[in-house]
Amino acid sequence: MVSRSTCWSTESLLWKQWADVPIVYNVISGNTHVISPVAAKILRQLEQQPSTAAQLALTIASEFDVDSDQEVVELVVRLVSDLDELGLVKPFTE
Repeated sequence: MVSRSTCWSTESLLWKQWADVPIVYNVISGNTHVISPVAAKILRQLEQQPSTAAQLALTIASEFDVDSDQEVVELVVRLVSDLDELGLVKPFTE
């Protein structure tokens, strides 16, 4: 289970956009994934700097013009968990 306070990062991703559909290729695993716009925003944020699920929720709320409430945080926690299972994110260690 993903914690709100765990800091996450990503690396080695290549991007393509077909129509409105984000596609990400993981250079390390060799896997290609079709992802949602929200998942794409999360990965783009993590490419810039490691972040917690709570920090990512603030970014998502701002980007999609919604309140950063418990529901958004829970959505982000679920998405980060899914991205972790796909090998697209990992816990950040210095």
